[in-house]
Amino acid sequence: MGLLAIGGAAIFPVMLHSTLGPQYSLTAYTISANHTALLIASFWWPIGFALAAAYFIFISRYYAGKVNANRDNQGFY
Repeated sequence: MGLLAIGGAAIFPVMLHSTLGPQYSLTAYTISANHTALLIASFWWPIGFALAAAYFIFISRYYAGKVNANRDNQGFY
């Protein structure tokens, strides 16, 4: 966390310098999302995270166990 915070503080005003000119550089203020987009994301992110976690749990339990060559019925021998 500290390394990430220090790295962000070191590049804060200008995130990506442009080689064409300073007016084309990406700053923290020009690349930030607006308030409405962040509000919508704050409602959808927990739902998407819960779905991804449920899918991970389902797949982990569905494919749990040892691999057995005798159960292989794909026919790619």
